Amino acid sequence: MSRGTVEISGNAAFGATGGATAFGRNTTGNSTTVRLKQNAVCNFGPVSLGGGQDSGGTLTLTIQDNASFSTGLNNFDIHNSTVAAAISVVNLNGGAMTVGGITKTRTGATQYATNNLQRWHVVRVAETTRLSFRH
Repeated sequence: MSRGTVEISGNAAFGATGGATAFGRNTTGNSTTVRLKQNAVCNFGPVSLGGGQDSGGTLTLTIQDNASFSTGLNNFDIHNSTVAAAISVVNLNGGAMTVGGITKTRTGATQYATNNLQRWHVVRVAETTRLSFRH
């Protein structure tokens, strides 16, 4: 999902396997929004916001209602864009997110750091959101 908006909703079942799935992997500087709603179920291998490219703009993942997002035992990379101004946003508004771990590949001085929430924000975590980490 390189750019634009993708909404997976209803009772959809969506997945991808392989070495990595990337949201927002493009070199055009465009933003990417992926929205999981209602009862959608999404299962992936490793997932990265930015995909290691010079992805610009805002990279957004929203999980809401009863939707579920899973990387199984694999990691979810919250920020892997080489552009200093890129912002990763994860909205957790219900649903479930199950990941093996959370990583952040890009750690440069001008990119999001763990003590600098200007580059990655958890905008909202609803009471109904279930987070789990597998190991």
